[in-house]
Amino acid sequence: MQTVRRLNLGIVLKEVAFFMLQFPAWWYSSGLLKVWRDIKRSYAPKRRLFKLRILYQHIFSTMFGDDHWEMHFVSVIV
Repeated sequence: MQTVRRLNLGIVLKEVAFFMLQFPAWWYSSGLLKVWRDIKRSYAPKRRLFKLRILYQHIFSTMFGDDHWEMHFVSVIV
């Protein structure tokens, strides 16, 4: 039984050591690019909604803090 535990512990330690050596090489080669693409791909449908939310948030705010009715009109047009 102890031989099996030692064998399993040895395998786990070898796997961890290999991962610690392999991960930086993967990350700085294709890993970072793959992660960046996955983030962009998952965020893409939300970008359009976010743009519309910002538009609706600021459609009636005046430009340059001027609070005349003319500036409200201009801000809606622009």
